Amino acid sequence: MILYGAHPMDSRAEFRQLELHWESKYDIEIINPFYDINRDDIKAYDEGYRGRYESNSGDVVFRDVNAIGRARDGLIAYLPPDCLIIGTYMEIVYANMLNRDVYTICTNGHHNHPWIKEHSYDLFTSTEEFEEWLEIT
Repeated sequence: MILYGAHPMDSRAEFRQLELHWESKYDIEIINPFYDINRDDIKAYDEGYRGRYESNSGDVVFRDVNAIGRARDGLIAYLPPDCLIIGTYMEIVYANMLNRDVYTICTNGHHNHPWIKEHSYDLFTSTEEFEEWLEIT
């Protein structure tokens, strides 16, 4: 299974740990837009050389949309609490437009929101629920 990993920039370290765990334990590959796609802008941001929104937005969106298209089995969207999630929501919509399944892990309490429910092929309220699903998939 190959999925694109949509998640907020502020939770990228947390998601990276989850991603590496899932990839080592299950038959899954996750394309992580912060680590698996050439993102010199993130390195510069982490090192304090660039502000949060100083990247070329067209490049970022183009790379992400192309990676979503390469993820033949869909998108895993991670929606944690207390994070700015605008880009992640946009990636969910793009995945739907490309007829990709969206597997949403919504831990921010908004799992009953009509837009989240309507755009999710499967919806989980915890990473544990997602792992249980991976066990049987």
